[in-house]
Amino acid sequence: MTEDLLTKQECHFAWLDITNPSAAELRAVAEQYDLPDSLVRDCLEPTHLPKFETTNGLNFVILRVFAAPTTRRLIPFRSLVPRLPFFTPPTT
Repeated sequence: MTEDLLTKQECHFAWLDITNPSAAELRAVAEQYDLPDSLVRDCLEPTHLPKFETTNGLNFVILRVFAAPTTRRLIPFRSLVPRLPFFTPPTT
């Protein structure tokens, strides 16, 4: 599901909250914002490590954020440290 939280008309950039995207949904967003396919594929990779890359006039960042477990059972790594990928234009 894609939800526009802010649009370019409101603040010179768009902030999208994309939850559990399908490959088709990410392709549509990639086409709309002219994002490189390889970086969009990185967004789908659940075990991707943090990264920073600059390409095609964009900065691409994948962050990992610790989420404290709510149970004492063993939990997969990707559940404890969800990823947060985002694209930004380079600062001038």
